[in-house]
Parts: sequence; C-alpha cells; structure tokens
Amino acid sequence: MNRRQFMRDAARFAGASAMLPFARLAHAVGPFTDYKALVCLYMYGGNDCHNTIIPLGSEYATYAAARAGLAMSNSINIAADNPANSIFTRPLNAITPSNASGRSFALHTSLKKTAALFNAGKAAVVSNVGPLIQPTTKAQYLGESVALPPQLFSHSDQEVYWQSLSGALDQTGWGGRFADLMEAARTNGNSPLAIATTVSGDTPFLRGETAVPYSISPYGPQPMRAYRSWDAYAGCSTCPDTQKAFEKQIIATRLNRYEEAYGDALARAIDTQRFISGGLDVTPTFRGDFPGTGADVLPLQDAAKPGVAQHDGVMQNRLADQLRMVSRMIAARGNLIAPNGVTPKRQVFFVSIGGFDSHGANYQDHAQLLAAIDGAVAAFQAKMEALNMAQNVTLFTASEFGRTLESNGEGSDHGWGSHHFVVGGAVQGGKFFSAPGAGSFPLVALNTTTDIGEGRLLPTISVEEYAATLGRWFGITETELKIVLPNLNSFQQFANFNVGFLG
Repeated sequence: MNRRQFMRDAARFAGASAMLPFARLAHAVGPFTDYKALVCLYMYGGNDCHNTIIPLGSEYATYAAARAGLAMSNSINIAADNPANSIFTRPLNAITPSNASGRSFALHTSLKKTAALFNAGKAAVVSNVGPLIQPTTKAQYLGESVALPPQLFSHSDQEVYWQSLSGALDQTGWGGRFADLMEAARTNGNSPLAIATTVSGDTPFLRGETAVPYSISPYGPQPMRAYRSWDAYAGCSTCPDTQKAFEKQIIATRLNRYEEAYGDALARAIDTQRFISGGLDVTPTFRGDFPGTGADVLPLQDAAKPGVAQHDGVMQNRLADQLRMVSRMIAARGNLIAPNGVTPKRQVFFVSIGGFDSHGANYQDHAQLLAAIDGAVAAFQAKMEALNMAQNVTLFTASEFGRTLESNGEGSDHGWGSHHFVVGGAVQGGKFFSAPGAGSFPLVALNTTTDIGEGRLLPTISVEEYAATLGRWFGITETELKIVLPNLNSFQQFANFNVGFLG
C-alpha cells in the first residue's frame, strides 16, 4: 500500500465515522412556512466543460491551441447560425458575466437559451467544482502527499463519490441525507409523499438513512397491478377482482418477518402511487410547454442520437420529459396534502441525461445533448416563473468529472474539476463564482497551477462547498451541514461555507 492509498483509506473511514451520529441529530431544521425544492440535473459520462464555456478575446488563441481540432469557433454572430454546419464552425452564444472585468466568454453553440438565462440574471456558473477530501495544491497532488477521492478519473467510482461524498456503494447520498433531516423534522407532515423523488431511476444521490426516495416515471406513477387486473376494467361482470385479491394478500398478517416487511413495503408503494396519482390527475400535463414532449419537437433530432427517444410515435427530449414531471409535482403540491393537513414544504428531485463520455469523434452528440439540456432547462425555468415558484426552486448541474483540455486526436479524456450551472429565481445570476484568489474563472490553458496534466482541472471548489451552499438555502443549519457533508469542515475558504451563488 503506497502513501496516497493509505491516506485515502484513512480519510474514507474518518468520513464514515463522522456520519455515525447523523441518525441521532436530525431535529433542528424548520419549522418552515415556505416551500423550496432542489433539482439535481446529473450529466452522466463527464461533460466537456472546456467546450461548454469558451474564453474569447485574447484568451481564445491559447484555448484553441490546446484543443486543436476540438476548438469551437470564436464567432458570436447569432444571425449567421446554421444548425446544418459543423458544431466547430457554428457561432457561439455570448455571455456577459458582471464580475469578469476585461475578459469575455461564450457558451456552446447549442446553449442559446441558457446564455439568455445567464444574461438575464437567472443562471450562474460555479467554476472548477470537483470532489476533494481536503484542499489540495498541484504540488501536493503530484507529490502524492494528500488524501484524494478514491479511483479518480473512473466513471463508476466518481459518480458514486460525487453523489455520496463517501465513495462507498452502500453509503447514503447527500441529497438523501438532506431528505433525512427534513423527514425527521416532519417538514411535510405525515404525508406519504417522499421528500426525495427521482424521475431517473435509482441513484446514490437520493439514498437516505431513513428517507426512502420515491421513483416516478416521466409519465406518472406506475401502478402495481395484479395479473389480469385489466379484466375488471374491461367490464367483465363474471371475472374475479384479481386486484382486490392481490392487495388483500399483500396486507395479510404473516409470521415470517421478512414476508411481513415485504408486504408492508408493497402496501406503502400502492398507497403512495394512489396518493400522488390523485394529485397529478387534477394537474395539467404541461406537455405543450416543454420541447420534444408534444407538438414542440426539437429540430434536427434523431431518435438514434443521445438525449432523445421515441414515445407514442413522437420524437422526445427525455430530459424535458423528466423536468416536465418535476414541474407537475411542484404544481400539484396543493393537492398533495398530508392527513394532518400539511402541504409539502421541502422536496429534492433528481433528473439525468447520459452520453457525455466524449473520447472519440462524437462531438455532434455532445451538441445534441447540450441542445436537449438547453431546451429542457429553459422550459423548466419558464414554467417555474409561470407558477410563481421561480424563487422557490433551484436547479443545479452535476457530472462525475470534466474532461482534458488537450485533444486525444478525436475527443477528450477523463478529467477532474468541471464548471456547473445553477438556475433559479434565488440565484445570484449573471456571475461566475470561483475560489477566493482564483479569479472569476480559471485560465483555459495548459501548464497552469490548476492543470495536473493534459489540461485536467484540479478542483478549487469542493463538492462539499457546492452542496453546503445549496443546503443553507434549503434550510439546513451549519451544524447539520458539517454532519451530512463529512469533509466540509476541512474547507474554510468561504465564510460559513457559502460560495455565494444563492441569495
């Protein structure tokens, strides 16, 4: 075992032990009279941040030289945009960060609506975020003298670490631990509605010690039906009611504790599905408000490309479908009243889009993925504004790592730090947020103090600090944040661990 491995394992065990008292804490949050929701948008595969935010002006030449054939155009003449052109020749979307004096930037050609949100003060960029165990310099990394997250540059390991901050498959996620706090404080009353909801299947991010995330499809709760339950719906008067018999068996008393627990879980699932379906049945579908979920289909999309799919014969933006369901859940909160009369006060949602592993010559795919995000997020923000909920809902992006600035000849390889967007009415928009002393945005060049090789960014803002800023806005106290974010106390560069991107 080398020195780095020893320090890494020691840090992991220390982080796990620090979380042990969590189950005994969770009573200090609230009470809340307002509603707030966090929405995590996860980009699986490692988004190429270097082609997402592009430096212009005098910095462009250095960027272009490092990227070689991957460099985006430095044109920002929007009127000349032609989606049929190569993504490397299409014009970019200029942004005007208010705190980057003397520097100019643009977003990827696919991010027109995101650029408009940023320039309107509704979105911010948090630069060079990544998993860290403690503050780390380039010299410490190269000298192997500091503990590092396990298995850096590995998709599966960094997905788990980003979402759990522990690196262990059986550990809870920080979104789930936020939900644990809220459920322990009965923030949503005795509602069957979970604090945490995923619209993208199982995820480490929402696993809690006590809070159980609810999984819903983009098209609504999926009922648990008995075999041939459809006979009763078809009007067969002589057919037995198999659904009633099925549910009676579920709640039957059993001597085996495992069977009893299994039956209880199934019964809760059925009750929750009916409760949520009841609220959604009287809530609009919003199908026409999201791109690719009805008549408004994204142009030039191919069902074989990432980010889109066929559903009922219509090409659809899968992320837009997920965010449409999140919008419906938020809109339905007044119809999801707990038995004790409490309406939902806090919720955490998870949505995702995959396909960002751009090793090869698949940057057209990257453009389509960003286009899917662009349309979906802009539609989501517009819907929150229409519902008068923009101040109450914050969407943030995440991805297991960024990518190398250098090209490998066809694409880019696994990196570490990356840049992320935060969107919502409470966001201090139109700004870049970075570590103190790091400037508003890291230099996009090779051989800098944040380049650990091939243009991989050494993170200057930890995921813990990113999460803590979101958590404080959500209503979690500093004392609790130090428990649910196991390494947070190691980072002291921001007052009260607040990066500042939320009001």
